[in-house]
Amino acid sequence: NILPDGVSYDDETKLKKVSLASVRAPRAGNERYGKADDPYAYECRERLRVLTVGKQVTVNIHYEREIPMGSNSDNRQFGTIAVGKRPDVGEVLIAEGLAVTQRHRDDEEKSPRYDELIAAESIAKANSKGVHSTNEYKKRTVNDLTSPQKAKAYSGSLIRGGPVKGVVEYCFN
Repeated sequence: NILPDGVSYDDETKLKKVSLASVRAPRAGNERYGKADDPYAYECRERLRVLTVGKQVTVNIHYEREIPMGSNSDNRQFGTIAVGKRPDVGEVLIAEGLAVTQRHRDDEEKSPRYDELIAAESIAKANSKGVHSTNEYKKRTVNDLTSPQKAKAYSGSLIRGGPVKGVVEYCFN
């Protein structure tokens, strides 16, 4: 979700949802339905977050598609996002092996940087990076300390260990 330039953030309705053109990222899971993340989904999301969150970006919309969502449908915009000296963050994700290039039919709209995305993917495949790796994916471990008993059990080691880096995923009242 992107906040357009010059618009002040009041609520979620001000944000614009843009998908990366011709980029297919691993799908995040859904705890409610017991579906686990695809391999490298977390790493892909974190890399995109590091590249873009809090930074000035340039968004170029290239095409729109109607995406079926159950009984409804959503008209989604696809484009490239440039940040700093990087002309397309999708290309960065593909080059690092965290996403793959979406294959299109000849009559379909696609990213104007499609050839660069294909080249980045072939380099990532040649170097066996990320999703192209033959090694077994090592799932990340998360210590969920929401229960008081578990938090108390970990408190000693957390205090002795000193400052710990982390990312706040969710806040509730």
